Amino acid sequence: DRGRDISIVHSDIGDISEGDVEFAYTTNSRILALHVKTERNAELLAKDRGVEIKSFDVIYHLIEFIEEILASKKVEKVWKRVGVLEVLKVFHIKKVGVVAGCGVKEGVISRDSKVVCIRNGKKVGEGKIRSLQREGKAVKEVHAGYECGFVCDAFSDWEVGDRVEVLAQVEEVSE
Repeated sequence: DRGRDISIVHSDIGDISEGDVEFAYTTNSRILALHVKTERNAELLAKDRGVEIKSFDVIYHLIEFIEEILASKKVEKVWKRVGVLEVLKVFHIKKVGVVAGCGVKEGVISRDSKVVCIRNGKKVGEGKIRSLQREGKAVKEVHAGYECGFVCDAFSDWEVGDRVEVLAQVEEVSE
């Protein structure tokens, strides 16, 4: 039953950080953790934002929890805007491709996010982020207020001033 699928919006290793909580909040997701701790500031932010963090020490308990969700709720996958960027500069780099140098205006951009290019109020292209960098280093995400550069897999016709909407596939749960 496709209406009962669960989407994994993001997975990672290591303790749960404020960035993880912020991403869960932005994508209306919950955090399920196995054999990791939650940083104190992340706990406080989760409480403030209303983000559910479920920690498990035994994988079977995690599986049972997911099975309970599947049995009791219908889950629909939807694309939700989780960030907005503005293209500040475009770089053509041999063997890499076209890099869109952007300022993150709101939300968060993550590697493997879907991006949509809006120019003069119209959608002109879209694709998936193949590579994301901040200050010359590969990163998994960049938050509002920072600059980054990314390469997109299916679109490269960026222009200065383009609005870039960052989308993540999230689950909407109904009873």
